[in-house]
Amino acid sequence: MTTRHTLTHADKVYRGNAFYGGYSPDGRRGVEQSHLYHRDYGAVAADDPDGLVTKTAFTSGVATVTVALTSGAALVSTAGAGVFDVPRNFVFHVSETPANATYTLFKITGVDEYGATMTDRLNGASANDTVSGLKAFKSITKVNYTVTAAAICSGKFTVGSGPRLGLPFWIKNQGQVLGGYVSGLYSTGLDTVAPGTSQTATETSAVGAKDVRGTYTFKNAYDASKRYGVLLTVDASTRNKAFGPVQCAT
Repeated sequence: MTTRHTLTHADKVYRGNAFYGGYSPDGRRGVEQSHLYHRDYGAVAADDPDGLVTKTAFTSGVATVTVALTSGAALVSTAGAGVFDVPRNFVFHVSETPANATYTLFKITGVDEYGATMTDRLNGASANDTVSGLKAFKSITKVNYTVTAAAICSGKFTVGSGPRLGLPFWIKNQGQVLGGYVSGLYSTGLDTVAPGTSQTATETSAVGAKDVRGTYTFKNAYDASKRYGVLLTVDASTRNKAFGPVQCAT
């Protein structure tokens, strides 16, 4: 069993004997220690766009349908759930014309990396379009969709994993992420950082919902032979500043 110790509950920690009046108006010695955290994702599997649901036909008519899950390259099938290799977003793609899934609402239910139940909802896409969720799931327990207009959806769809990786702690802005690393080397400056939400989490990416902590997307395609990591600063002063607001689970 791993032994854990909390050294202090202070918001700021100082180290050393150095003193400079302009820096320490309260007479405190030492230099403030930074709160840095390196998240090692390990060897991230390539995006698997049909890893959750392989090509499946829509059900005709107005209805809510639960879809059976499959197990793709980036997933491990566990007790009816699709478990991602790392926390990451989902994508769905509508294929075959004629097709129009814009009258559907997809709902994804699962848990984050800390085991909290979460949901994400996205409006459907038209033929040959791919739509990406913004939230990072560790596992998916259910995929369902609601058809809101009869006989509209005649195509087929897939659901799988996307490139946005979930951050372990809440970031208010991009400046809290110092960089991404691939096999120990600094990653390209074209990587994308999406800050977490500072408000109550909502269920719908389509109306601007963000991941509660934030996500990081590496520019280059993932290669399971390389290790990926992110270095970020952490504000540990409160629960929400460290982990973001509570997940939306409705």
